[in-house]
Amino acid sequence: MNSKPQILYNEKNYIHLASPHYDKLGIATKYFNIDPYKEDCKYDPSSTIFLIDRLDYIDYAFGKLQTIYPSLSERPTPLTAEYIQKLRDKGFKIVIDQCADRCDSRWDNREDFTLRPKHFDWFDESLCWRAEGYHNIEFESAPEYSFLMLMNMQRKHRDNLYEKLFPVLDNSIYSYVEKGVPITNSTDVDTRNDRWMRYINPDWYNKTTFSVVAETFFYDKGCPFHPGKHSFAYDETSKQHIPDVGISEKSFKPIAFGHPFITLGEPGTLKMLQDFGFETFDNCVDESYDLLTDDDLRLINVVEQIRLAVETDFDTPIVKEKIAHNRNRFWDYSLVKNLFKEEVVDPLLELIE
Repeated sequence: MNSKPQILYNEKNYIHLASPHYDKLGIATKYFNIDPYKEDCKYDPSSTIFLIDRLDYIDYAFGKLQTIYPSLSERPTPLTAEYIQKLRDKGFKIVIDQCADRCDSRWDNREDFTLRPKHFDWFDESLCWRAEGYHNIEFESAPEYSFLMLMNMQRKHRDNLYEKLFPVLDNSIYSYVEKGVPITNSTDVDTRNDRWMRYINPDWYNKTTFSVVAETFFYDKGCPFHPGKHSFAYDETSKQHIPDVGISEKSFKPIAFGHPFITLGEPGTLKMLQDFGFETFDNCVDESYDLLTDDDLRLINVVEQIRLAVETDFDTPIVKEKIAHNRNRFWDYSLVKNLFKEEVVDPLLELIE
């Protein structure tokens, strides 16, 4: 038996535990040997896990690409039924990496185990940006523009937000990449760069007062984001599945890099961040929009709060305290490592044992 349990993956498919930033920090290899699977190698099945990313498993399960990420649409997906069966025959424990606790319970009983780390989006971004050295950035606020709004993939709710905010965008730093709008009033790296979506320019935060976050998920009633282009996985009944409340790196950017924020997301997005121990900015913004379940009304209220925030003084002691709290909690390496161990490492070790 290896000195550490073995985690295998298909080298053509992405898994987080084999990502460069995890490897750079040694955060996963402290506990596991992590390698691409080779058919001609011998493994001890009693201590071996084959880890499959949720999106790759969806592709396999439905026999066609249903991913919401168009940048991945041309990647090979070799997870055929025959491929999976060979892994089962070898005696490996097959684990679906769900990446977060919030999404889609349909996968839970399909294989030996579904990994559901509750705080994944937090610790994954904290580790990712730490590996890039972003935790060492010293921000010096010197606002020249009102807000920062970074948008990439086109979504109906982002289209609506962009349209309604257009009259005030000249006094902001903003982007809407898939709509053909690169970063405006600042600079960015080439969008073809593999690390582009995790790139941070300190000027974006130094030169703006607050962030407008347009989250990936928005619709409460299961509407498709962008019919014919970006849709979620279908289940066997052909009904589209929309996950529960979802947060991503978009919500953690202002937390990590020292900004107040107003968030256009699903009902309860701010509540989830508060449950994680982060501060929101109800002292400056009417955050009652967060619990509105009518999507149109929530959008109208968010836009109104953004327009009011343009004229709001965020340079107050309580806002500074909240910003400091958020940054300290997000970057707390001991806390983040403990979350990673409790929610990723321990369940995998227990499965093996």
